[in-house]
Amino acid sequence: MATEMSCPNQQLFWQSSIGIGISAGIFLVPIIGHPKALGNETLWPVLVGVSGLPSALYLISSWWIPESPYYLLRKGKVEDAADALRKLRINKKDVIKAEIEIIRGEIKDIPNVGIKVIVSTSQYRKQLFAVILLHSNYMLVGFNHVAMFSDIVFAQAGIPLHLVTFASIGVFGVSFIAAIFGSKVVGKFGPLKVTLVSNAVIIFSIALFTATRATSHLAPTILPYITIVAVGVFLIVWTGGLNVALFPLFMNYTIEATRVTVLAYDSVVFW
Repeated sequence: MATEMSCPNQQLFWQSSIGIGISAGIFLVPIIGHPKALGNETLWPVLVGVSGLPSALYLISSWWIPESPYYLLRKGKVEDAADALRKLRINKKDVIKAEIEIIRGEIKDIPNVGIKVIVSTSQYRKQLFAVILLHSNYMLVGFNHVAMFSDIVFAQAGIPLHLVTFASIGVFGVSFIAAIFGSKVVGKFGPLKVTLVSNAVIIFSIALFTATRATSHLAPTILPYITIVAVGVFLIVWTGGLNVALFPLFMNYTIEATRVTVLAYDSVVFW
């Protein structure tokens, strides 16, 4: 949706904005879920209810959100597509008309390809494997483990127990800011370079974390803090790099004919 509604020269940024939203959620969850906020025995039902607010806001705002021009053109609704573009752009009529023609050229005579054709066609099969591999890297790199145990890491480094959650929130906040800047970096250098560099830094941070945890008894006053640095670097690079580059790569590695099917089957692997 972000791809189909964004300007052609801004698509990388808007695709990476999905990652910004994920980072924002990661930042907000420990705040509203803190025992002094809604994460306690009395207010936990409110916490569950709050999780429905984004969906409610989207439902309300959807009244003003136009349909995707790509979708409308696929249905042959040229005038409706032009109206949608006029709402989404500040361009003149001739520019919008030119964009309509570009979109029509992209989707002309390109039916969606099913999974049987994708699996049996080498070119399409590579797209499917590439997307699944990228998503597997995104999910299995260890972010959930590091994020869930960040409080324990900070506590073992000597941070008072009543402050460890705030330390985690601080790191998540910096990570959220990194995601905002990371989307700009993706637009400048491309998602593939950002992904490669992010993975390299993540490998280094995991190695540093493992080494400092294994040898913390040798220098108990220093190494635990290096562990904190490793955790911070990991979280910041994941959210500001891998996280914001993933969805632009999905768009780059698929074509109009295969995108719906490839992403649908990738979502099955994801869950």
